[in-house]
Amino acid sequence: MQSARDSIARVLDEWKAVSPDLDVSPVAIIARMARIRAIVDAEQARVFGDAGITSADFPVLVTLRRRIPPYRSTHTRLAADLGLTQGTVTTRVDNLVSRGLVTRQSDPDDARVRWVLLTDKGLALVEDLIPKHLAAEQKLLAGISTSRRQRLARDLGALLASLEARGPR
Repeated sequence: MQSARDSIARVLDEWKAVSPDLDVSPVAIIARMARIRAIVDAEQARVFGDAGITSADFPVLVTLRRRIPPYRSTHTRLAADLGLTQGTVTTRVDNLVSRGLVTRQSDPDDARVRWVLLTDKGLALVEDLIPKHLAAEQKLLAGISTSRRQRLARDLGALLASLEARGPR
């Protein structure tokens, strides 16, 4: 049971009033996820914008940061980790290279392999941003209890796993 009414509850009420036979129950989840994503995106854009990067840049930087030093990954692995196409990763990496946050290096043992590495400047930026990003996320989740967060994380994990198991469409 919801303790507070949200904008989607009103949408559901309107559908129930005009088409009571229509099953709009998916809207209760999908539309809420979309509204939440819009709010999260706006907050992330603020946090990342203050640091001079975009919401698209951060996942690349933080993915590299999760690697053991020298904080590197191949384009192929970045694409897989981020759920993006190789072309999208190339565009994002190009942007980060132009700003001095990452570099590209050829593998000395295999000319087909290109590494993407965090620069010192990129590492310093991501180290500064991680606590700010996490604080913003904590603030976004402040309206629900720890136990609800844990349950929500489990439920969203189950949904994501089922969607990922279907593969790309």
